[in-house]
Amino acid sequence: LSLLASARCPVVLVAGNHDRLSVMRSLCADRPDMHVLHGQTVRIKGTLFFGLGAEIPRRHSALWNFSMSEASAARELGACPPGGVLVTHSPPLGVVDRQVDGRQDGSASVFQAIRNKQPKLHLCGHVHASFGARERVGGTEVFNLGPKECIINI
Repeated sequence: LSLLASARCPVVLVAGNHDRLSVMRSLCADRPDMHVLHGQTVRIKGTLFFGLGAEIPRRHSALWNFSMSEASAARELGACPPGGVLVTHSPPLGVVDRQVDGRQDGSASVFQAIRNKQPKLHLCGHVHASFGARERVGGTEVFNLGPKECIINI
């Protein structure tokens, strides 16, 4: 977070399944350009960003795993504004979500939110084997960003 705090631009963050949402929010509380989103929207230079963290659906039962059911995620994603930028930890099911063994490991509720809300862009991660992958769902470009730097003009 300290590296991101040094950026000279606004930063949008979502919690991954290894993160603690409350800790992230606490660490960013005094940084007005760092936005930790989980079921919330922020407007940055005229663009609406909606974020939802966690592993969706829950696939790992470890106590440390931050996850949500598809039903809970669908309720949260209902607040996503149409035409904005959707940022989630989990990718949509069937899109940029392929594991090494070929199985698809994304979220049905994230996929449905893209279909319903038609964001101009969807940014995600979580499925390591698909880091760097790009695909489209209708008019929405979907990026599984991974750990590499990626500059996208919106």
